[in-house]
Amino acid sequence: MNRFEGKTVLVTGGSTGIGLATAQAFAAEGARVVITGRDPQTLEKASATLRGKVVALRSDAADVAAAKSLAATLNGSINAHIGMPNSSVYAASKAALISLAKTLSAELLPRGVRVNVVSPGPVTTPLYGKLGFDAATLETVAAQIQNQVPLGRFGKPEEIASTVLHLSSPESGFIVGTEIIVDGGMSQL
Repeated sequence: MNRFEGKTVLVTGGSTGIGLATAQAFAAEGARVVITGRDPQTLEKASATLRGKVVALRSDAADVAAAKSLAATLNGSINAHIGMPNSSVYAASKAALISLAKTLSAELLPRGVRVNVVSPGPVTTPLYGKLGFDAATLETVAAQIQNQVPLGRFGKPEEIASTVLHLSSPESGFIVGTEIIVDGGMSQL
């Protein structure tokens, strides 16, 4: 299918993990994809996998000036729903994102803009390798997290990407101001 032919999609953090899987899903559906990331080599590698349907922009989402130059979008997180030690600011920002989506939905709906949030749980991405843990500690932490997921595994970036793709498609035209949690049941069961 080419549900996004003639459309341009911005995927922040689109050079690895969930962002790259999302960019690939949109490109496969005919979209021209703009991806952002910090590492020029990772951006180049991601661009190569998207085969010409991509514009890669070096941008650090943590840099306020860079973020302002993009019309920033970021995923939610199940941390808005669970009490995880040492994540108060992160969890509060994700809860605020959900509230912002509802408010923006009400404000932008007259212009034909729908706003929704995808909140992933633990997903196998390069992020876990960037935490600074040695391999043994990383494996222990990953096992502890996985034990909290009723499905007994981490999600795949493609599973999050397919949810984003669905929310962006005409088939979800009646979904407005909603959060879809994709976490293997972690926050629900």
